[in-house]
Amino acid sequence: MRTLGIDIAGGPGKSLDLALVDWPEKTGTPAEVRWSMLPIGIKNRDYPVFDFPKIAAATAEGNLSEVSTLTLGIVSHVCQRLGKVLEGLEISVDDLDVVAIDSPSGFSRNQLGHGRATEKVGRHLGLGKHYQPYFQMTPSVACGRVRGNDWSWMMFGMASYHCFSKSLKTDPDSWQSFLLNGFRNASGGLGGRIIEVFPRATTQFIRSLDNKGNRIGSNVDKALGQLRGAEHEAETIRWALNKGNATGSDRADALLAALTALGIVYPDQFKMVALRHNQPSKYAPIPSDWDREGVIYVLGA
Repeated sequence: MRTLGIDIAGGPGKSLDLALVDWPEKTGTPAEVRWSMLPIGIKNRDYPVFDFPKIAAATAEGNLSEVSTLTLGIVSHVCQRLGKVLEGLEISVDDLDVVAIDSPSGFSRNQLGHGRATEKVGRHLGLGKHYQPYFQMTPSVACGRVRGNDWSWMMFGMASYHCFSKSLKTDPDSWQSFLLNGFRNASGGLGGRIIEVFPRATTQFIRSLDNKGNRIGSNVDKALGQLRGAEHEAETIRWALNKGNATGSDRADALLAALTALGIVYPDQFKMVALRHNQPSKYAPIPSDWDREGVIYVLGA
């Protein structure tokens, strides 16, 4: 099987990091890792033009139709550049079994404030304790308040989900439908083989399971030992698992994203666990709809 992990970025001059892993049928034999980078572009040269304050204001108003219009240039740009990256790797969308993306996949529908249900359940799952991962708290289209700071990078992430769900092709109607309905409801492309991940949450979930005697860490270590072409990143991930810290490396996070799909690659040894709970704190949806908001998956045993 072939899994692609993507670490999202969105600022001018930055790049998306991609880790492509070809997994053998059985564990213990080499798995080849290939790397790529997707340069987003340089401002006033080849970076997409958009008005972020208007995007933020339209989001606060819950006007996703306006958001789709204001961000169409981003999604077109991402689809085009992802196509070039896959061409450079000599693969197509159809060659990918799973795409794991480190970014929110949709807007929150939380009426109480910002943040999706999946970002508010860490305490229920024993994530981290004093190493509790910081969730980004995705902007809400229901609470009537602007989400502060520049979160435009999230639009590049949402664009990536849409691009893969549509085989790297888009149009205004399909992009608007995606923002309204979520990528889980999208048809075509990879469909349900696109997953949302958060590498920091994955490392903490693995650590919490190990503390309960499940020894998932040793299985992950064996999987890391299979990798060829990612020895440095594998060691960085081992360090993060041991210390409870973030990896501090975009490439390592892209690889961790690809590793989260081990629950699909080797279902007899791993599983993917959705960060869901029926009582998220400080969360009141309009209505509760995981398929629209998106769900973060972590690697379990």
